[in-house]
Amino acid sequence: MHKNVLLAVKNKSDGEKIIARAKTWTQRLEGNLCMQTVVELMPLFTGESSYFYEEIYAKEEIAIEHAERDLHFLADKFQLDPAATFVSIGSLRPAINQGLKDHHAELLVVGSHKHSVFERIIGDDSSSNLQYCEADVLSLNYDEDRTELELNNILVPIAFSDSSGRLLEKAKAIAELFNANISLLHVYPRSIFRTKNSKYEQELQEKAESKMADLIRQHSLNNATYTVLFGDPSDCVARYATYNDFDLIVVGRNHSDFKDLIVGSAATSILNRVRCDVFTVRLA
Repeated sequence: MHKNVLLAVKNKSDGEKIIARAKTWTQRLEGNLCMQTVVELMPLFTGESSYFYEEIYAKEEIAIEHAERDLHFLADKFQLDPAATFVSIGSLRPAINQGLKDHHAELLVVGSHKHSVFERIIGDDSSSNLQYCEADVLSLNYDEDRTELELNNILVPIAFSDSSGRLLEKAKAIAELFNANISLLHVYPRSIFRTKNSKYEQELQEKAESKMADLIRQHSLNNATYTVLFGDPSDCVARYATYNDFDLIVVGRNHSDFKDLIVGSAATSILNRVRCDVFTVRLA
């Protein structure tokens, strides 16, 4: 599925929380793992530049030295090849996309934490990386007090689009790697301008259930279950995943319409609301 995996770490302390899980994921894929840290270039009003890695540095070489030192520490601690670690200079998003290209990586692994109200509103680095990333993205929750990667239950939100089949095949491959269960979820948006109509919604529910049953048969998703909800799609997915203790959400993303460019994709919105890990499949 993915033979080359790029793990982007912010710093040593954040890296220690997710490297073991990223390593397990790569081992299940029988793939290769490389690790990247970005020293961000920060132009000053004077026309000069400073460099940010945990703190602001005036000299590029000092920032790189500190970042490389931390990467080598992490590689040694988690028994990774030091030669597969590298430091990039520049803006976060372009630097990561270039790292993906240079190392032929099909999967980006990043950490995600929403421990503050501010981050829950605007998102964090992982959601920023996700929106225009040129690969699939696995967002691992920093806040989870665990080092081992355990996937027992996977939630797949389905929109019945042309790309639903590709999304399900990716979810199926992940489930087979970890011997996990798959649950499908479809959410009908409930307009605030329409009075709730139980008969109409019952018809919609039956229609969606029939479609999901067909998808399960078509993709041989043995023992998969399905659910239909009504409400705000991102909110319903987040609440359903939390209440039912899902370990991973597999969701598609693209930027094919104008709405996505303004408010961000549904995948980004879900990532900013849940505490479990999120695997985002690049569909376009």
